[in-house]
Amino acid sequence: MNFENYRQAQENRDAYARARAFLAGEKSLYLYGNPGTGKTHLLAATLGEALRTYCPTEIMFSNVSRLLKIERAEYETREEAEERLIERISRKRLVFLDDISAENATGRTAEILYLILNDAIENGRPRLFITGNKPIRYISENVSDRIASRIVGLCGQENIVKVEGDDWRLNNG
Repeated sequence: MNFENYRQAQENRDAYARARAFLAGEKSLYLYGNPGTGKTHLLAATLGEALRTYCPTEIMFSNVSRLLKIERAEYETREEAEERLIERISRKRLVFLDDISAENATGRTAEILYLILNDAIENGRPRLFITGNKPIRYISENVSDRIASRIVGLCGQENIVKVEGDDWRLNNG
């Protein structure tokens, strides 16, 4: 996935432009929209550009669900594993988090997500490129005001962008 093979359309031009500008900017970016609209494609294209610009050790990519499945077997306690995860993320320059799935973030999962976002605000790094299916208002009303507030704080309103369009997988498969 790269910018050259991304299918631009009128309804996704702003998201495309924001993704292209992400590396040169100073704010984080949150792209949201229905499945199959190209959010992950834009994230992967930006990640590819980042890997050509920065040292790979300065960058992290993960699907959020996979990231938050903390394996207790690696550490004595789950809390220790969570602390190490947040420490590892905070040392990165750029972090790409695909499919935040905020609608499923409850309990301890929501707390870890909050801690990751809060740490990025407090430490001024990493910059985050996040994709998800839900708008900020949904996250605020149904998951956590604290998570929604921190996403807005990291991104600014201008970098919270809805990716619209048809599901390319369903309509081209």
